[in-house]
Amino acid sequence: MTQIFHLYINSSETILFKIYFLSIILDHRIKNNWIVNEQKNIDR
Repeated sequence: MTQIFHLYINSSETILFKIYFLSIILDHRIKNNWIVNEQKNIDR
């Protein structure tokens, strides 16, 4: 993961690629948060 991130930072790729890359990370985090929240609701 860190290697990919360093490549992302060092690359002079297009802005579109960076937006795409960031959206993947954000999407992953949002899904994880959603799963955690669902678990909390089930525990109640």
